[in-house]
Parts: sequence; structure tokens; C-alpha cells
Amino acid sequence: MKEKSKFVTVINRTKGCRIENVEVASKISELIRGLMFRSGGCMLLDFKREKTVGIWTLFMKYTLVIAFVRENGEVAGVVENAPPLSLDPRTWKIYYPPSPVRYVLELDKRVVEKTRFEVKEGDVLKFVETGS
Repeated sequence: MKEKSKFVTVINRTKGCRIENVEVASKISELIRGLMFRSGGCMLLDFKREKTVGIWTLFMKYTLVIAFVRENGEVAGVVENAPPLSLDPRTWKIYYPPSPVRYVLELDKRVVEKTRFEVKEGDVLKFVETGS
């Protein structure tokens, strides 16, 4: 039986804004896949401990906002417009945080614009579980 997905609301405590229905990925298969092949959505990748991770957008169908978040919720870095990559290796780019992070927040740019969610380096985020 397939386990139900978990979701959180992401609250930017610095800016006072929030984004709902963010799916949580914590299993290795979920972390590798992220939002690949999906037509929309937002995901919180939880690596369980701080580490250096690389994110790329191969097989993405839309532009992402990527926030790298430390264990304490502080945003270590943000990529504002990570475009989907083509199969042409010359377009491939891997995005890295400036320091080890526990979480990576992958946000559909369209959802960010619609909800007016803002996230910048130095902001502090809180993740509130909302069920499945």
C-alpha cells in the first residue's frame, strides 16, 4: 500500500507571508525525484541533517524558485528563476547552497507569484504540518 504524502504550510516569519500545501519529501527516492515530471506544485526536501546538496531542473515543466534552508529555518540562499532544462547538456546547471542546509524548498514560480509568497536570503521560515 502506498503511503500518503505529507504536507506543510511554509510561513516566512520575517516577511509575514505563507504558502500552503507544500508536499514533504524525505525518502531517498522522493529526494532524488523532487518535482520532476510534474505539471505543478511545491515541495520541501528534508535531508534530515545539514549537508551540501545540488539541485537541478532536468525534466521540470516550469520555472522554480529554490530556497536553501538551514536546520534552524534560516534561508541560506535563494535561486529566483531556475528554468526547466532541456536534453541539451549545454543548458544543464546545478544549483548549490552557499553552506550546508537541511532543507530545500522547491516552489513553482507561478504559485509564488499567485500567493505573493516572498523568500530571500536571511529570512526565517517555519514549517507547520497540515496533514496528508
